[in-house]
Amino acid sequence: MDSNNSSNTTNDTANCIPLVLEGYHYIPWMYTVLGACIRTPLEQASFWIGLSSIGFWLFANLPQIIENYRKSNADSLAPAFLLQWILGDSLNLIGSILADQLPTQIATAVYYVLMDFILIGQYIYYKIKERIKQKKANNININIGFDENGTNGNEVSVTYSGTDETQSLIVHNDNGNTNMKSYSKILGVSALFFTAGLLWLQSFGFSSSSHLVENSVNRVGRKLLTVSEDYIDYNDQYWPIYGKDIAGYVIGSVSTCLYLGSRVPQIIKNFRRMSTDGLSPILFICAFMGNTTYAASLFLYNSSWQFIVSRLPWIIGSAGVLVMDSTILMQFLFFNVILKKKKELNEVKFEKLEEESDVVDENK
Repeated sequence: MDSNNSSNTTNDTANCIPLVLEGYHYIPWMYTVLGACIRTPLEQASFWIGLSSIGFWLFANLPQIIENYRKSNADSLAPAFLLQWILGDSLNLIGSILADQLPTQIATAVYYVLMDFILIGQYIYYKIKERIKQKKANNININIGFDENGTNGNEVSVTYSGTDETQSLIVHNDNGNTNMKSYSKILGVSALFFTAGLLWLQSFGFSSSSHLVENSVNRVGRKLLTVSEDYIDYNDQYWPIYGKDIAGYVIGSVSTCLYLGSRVPQIIKNFRRMSTDGLSPILFICAFMGNTTYAASLFLYNSSWQFIVSRLPWIIGSAGVLVMDSTILMQFLFFNVILKKKKELNEVKFEKLEEESDVVDENK
């Protein structure tokens, strides 16, 4: 037993070099549980702040899932927003598996992907349910055969009248299932990108010995697995990177583009609707806090320019997403508070004008 424990300790310490930094010894349990080599007070602060970042992300999707269930509707979410999120999280999972990370790290990455699939599943389910309900409840006009001008009309025209974005729908007999199929394509494209990404990365022949891959994949994704990182040896050169190490950088860069791009269609959708109804503000508050704490943990851990440059995709991603999330939160404030109060004031003014008009009419 003692020899086994000694062997395990030796393996752990071999991965945390130097064992002592600035007079502070590394903390074994942090490495054992999360694969993080933590020594100095600043590193410990970085660790706990990074852990809080994961906490925010673990909770982020749940309020939106509950909101969708409560309203039996997920129309407030932009499909492109969901698609890019799940692609980014899929990259996170692929990187975790390729780098042979700890089970806790892989399980966390799997959890994020599952949450994304639940949101996408809700979107597809409620869309299909809504179409079926409209088909039964609304007026349906079907014109088959010749039209009024005597031309051959092989198309079947179905018109629905509703109150939401899908209130007008024309379906032709040659592509009647196109609208339904379009929703399932979201899942199909996600699975395709996931598989293609896995095959592409495997083609490089990466193994868990690839240093920067192991360390970089933990930085991938909107979830930013900061505390999962096997912290880098202080004697290492962070930049430039060569050969296999480029893979981790590529994964991070692609994820950055996905997470930055995901907010754009959601922001546009909110402006077009002039509403954030159906969206959970907690989702974006958690996203904002998750990225803020992540960025803070980075700078606390190491502020050298080599380290910053080697983490540039994730830093840019966090900063950019913070701007995007701030925009969405401002939309919540504008549409739900400012615009609502303005509407209420206008209604009050209108009522007063009506009362004054009635008084004038009575005096006449």
